[in-house]
Amino acid sequence: MSIDLHTHTTCSDGTLSPEALVQYAREKNLEAIAVTDHDSVAGNERAIQEGVSTGIEVVPGVELSAECEKGSLHILGLFVDSRSYSITEATVFLQKKRRERNISIIGALEVMGMSIEKELFLHNAYLGRPHIAQALVRAGYCSTIDEAFEEYLKRGASAYVEREKLSERATIRSLIGAGGIPVLAHPVTVFDVEKTVERLCKEGLKGIEVYYPSHTEENVDHFKFLAKQHGLFITGGSDFHGSHKPHIDLGCMKVPYILLKRMKEYRALSNSQST
Repeated sequence: MSIDLHTHTTCSDGTLSPEALVQYAREKNLEAIAVTDHDSVAGNERAIQEGVSTGIEVVPGVELSAECEKGSLHILGLFVDSRSYSITEATVFLQKKRRERNISIIGALEVMGMSIEKELFLHNAYLGRPHIAQALVRAGYCSTIDEAFEEYLKRGASAYVEREKLSERATIRSLIGAGGIPVLAHPVTVFDVEKTVERLCKEGLKGIEVYYPSHTEENVDHFKFLAKQHGLFITGGSDFHGSHKPHIDLGCMKVPYILLKRMKEYRALSNSQST
């Protein structure tokens, strides 16, 4: 049996509820999953409770976007305390900036003559560009979500708007403050990954996502080397979003449970030494 340490629910931009995600994990014969919604921990307790009922181990997590000059820098937090002030402060800030960005994108689309329903985006801080893409398809402005991103929503496209994020240091500190293990997500999207990992390790990075759908065998070998070089945990996951990414299935990376076991042993040792 395997695990998946990178998943999303309807509490961010996934299409399965936290409960349905856990049920699907059981269907896929997974031993454990981590719920890592974007800028939100709202689904963690729901998933944990469903895990208790279904026998699936659920790791409470989150995925935070951090400032970077080039590329895309996302940090996963595994084993976060969803009720901690540290993670609440970070997610409230990021949700506010996400909402502001959504409204700016919709405004840019309106200037180009495309009008979509704005009310939902004013009140729901968990929505993002995939939901705007869906609205463009429903309104008939685009044929597919991919087309919406290509024409209007991806970086450099006509309606793209940059979103204010936390610094690398603030991101990692918010995760550590919530008792989490900070993990560099999909490092293939990071510009100059060697220097980035070296820099992030000084701030408290503890892991690197080695197994990820878009990583080649060469990527995997390289990221394993970086993990060994810097003493980082190796993790992996599908980045499952449900029907928003229909080509990516839950558990598709076949990540071995031993990787999660090592992190649990580290946490148990850390907790015993602090008491």
